[in-house]
Amino acid sequence: QRSEGPMPAHLRGGVLDRKYTFEFDVGLWTLGTVQVLKDRKSGSLKQCKTVPKNSFPAARDAASRLRILEELRHTHLCGVDDILEDAGRLFVISEKCDGGDVADWTVRVQEEGNWLQEQTIAEYMRQALIAVAYAHAHKVYHRDLRPSSLGLSSKMPDAVVKVMDFGLMGVIDPEDNALQQNPSPYTAPEVMTGFGRVVPGAPDVWSIGAIAHSLLVGHPPSQDEGAWKVGSGILSRRAENDGWSERSASSRDFVRCLLQQAEDRPTA
Repeated sequence: QRSEGPMPAHLRGGVLDRKYTFEFDVGLWTLGTVQVLKDRKSGSLKQCKTVPKNSFPAARDAASRLRILEELRHTHLCGVDDILEDAGRLFVISEKCDGGDVADWTVRVQEEGNWLQEQTIAEYMRQALIAVAYAHAHKVYHRDLRPSSLGLSSKMPDAVVKVMDFGLMGVIDPEDNALQQNPSPYTAPEVMTGFGRVVPGAPDVWSIGAIAHSLLVGHPPSQDEGAWKVGSGILSRRAENDGWSERSASSRDFVRCLLQQAEDRPTA
């Protein structure tokens, strides 16, 4: 829930307050809370991911390791602009996407009574995969991709996708404890069972497939079906009563290709 006001009392006068003014709280994310700030010098809005160090021991010395993410710059990545910390919290500052994210877009389109166009979904997935391929080439992995991870540059149909939060999970929660305790419907099965690092990039590919599944038919794949079942025919057998009859064969093939067992998935 969005709440506006001055910098919260516990942050006033601290490292965050010196460089930014508080705009509003956004809510929660996997490792903490999200705020929108304004840069005191440039006046530009920023997104701040706040991580409590007492909840994630690796966060206590993560700042120096996270600064390498500031070097990752790509059209389809939401770049990390600043890393700050105090005794109890880690702050990851990144650009704010003016169009919200794909989760917001989905709700907006559906509230307007419109159908998610397959061509738009395909373009968003293409751009997201470009970002994934770039990050993976630099040995940086996401592990927690979901529709809200895909930022949009505007609210127009031709918005550019900018993937947020690449590399944060691997540094702050290297054992995937948070994801195993509270997985999203887009979390790869092997991450939940503790084998998510056997094929490092595979969880992100699964998540892109699960996001595409959700956008195409209105819900992510059922986790209890298992990757092998989805890949071997669940989509085609349930097409008539599961929304797939309204979508193209190529869209089903795309999703099926990504929702394989980890070692059988393509790379981005």
